[in-house]
Amino acid sequence: MVNVECVVIDCFLFANGPIQPQPCRRSRSAIRLLGFLAILKCTVAFPGGQAQYLRVLFADVGAIVVPDGLTDEQVLFLSVIFPTGYMAAENCDIRPGQTVAGFGCGPVGLFAIKSAFLLGAGRVIAIDTLPERLELARISGADILDSTDEDLQQKIVDMTDGAGPDAVIEVVGMESHEWEGHLKRCNPS
Repeated sequence: MVNVECVVIDCFLFANGPIQPQPCRRSRSAIRLLGFLAILKCTVAFPGGQAQYLRVLFADVGAIVVPDGLTDEQVLFLSVIFPTGYMAAENCDIRPGQTVAGFGCGPVGLFAIKSAFLLGAGRVIAIDTLPERLELARISGADILDSTDEDLQQKIVDMTDGAGPDAVIEVVGMESHEWEGHLKRCNPS
């Protein structure tokens, strides 16, 4: 299993103190790669991260051995998709019973929905454009809304008795500002 977005340097120079002025050749290459990727947009750094096949740079330093007895299907989402969705929910500091709105019901969004419930949300409002994604969100326990609905903001306000959601998760698979700033649509004021 490989996390395609992170490379953990596993060599003597990195494991035994601060980064040395003369790191090994392999580490220098990884540092250059990470520096380069830091200036790229997240949406282009690793195209196809959820594809059937992908090329993983420096996989020899970032791979995790899957324990015997676990199938590929059981660990498929553990390297990127689930942790990203969980972290999105965790960053909301969800308290028991709160209402969370989630924009985006793709793979990461669905794990964010499940994670929000796991962390104590009493209600999750899932918002997307694709009916099949919204259905998966509904099956996961979320109330669903179509983001193309002209009355989306009013529906969110109505569903939360005028208060708006306590937290908002935006996992739309692109820069959020390019998705017409849907966070603005959650705030009734």
